[in-house]
Amino acid sequence: MLWAYSISHSSLLLRGAASGEEQDSSMFDIDIEFGGVGYLDLPIFLIGLKIRAVTEVTPDKWSKFRNSMGFTTFEIISDHTYHVIAANCTVGTHRWLNGDRLTDPTLEYDQILASYWQQP
Repeated sequence: MLWAYSISHSSLLLRGAASGEEQDSSMFDIDIEFGGVGYLDLPIFLIGLKIRAVTEVTPDKWSKFRNSMGFTTFEIISDHTYHVIAANCTVGTHRWLNGDRLTDPTLEYDQILASYWQQP
């Protein structure tokens, strides 16, 4: 689910929430956090997904993000293929009952499952 997007901080948060309203100690949420977002093409809800950094040629309309900003194109594969162009992406698990790192950057993930940071 598209959980939060902050234009002023160029941040995007997708959250796969644990099922059910009451979480027990074995349940956790998975967040996919993008920083330095320059472009996004996503629906509000996604049913399952895969993410990959696109290394092959991308459409010319995205060239300003690749060339002048050095961002990475991330392909989000769900029922269709969507795109996010951003400087970085982190996938982490947590058990926060309320909150997210966009509104409270002091929160830390229990485990980082994957991380992609563009090298200068």
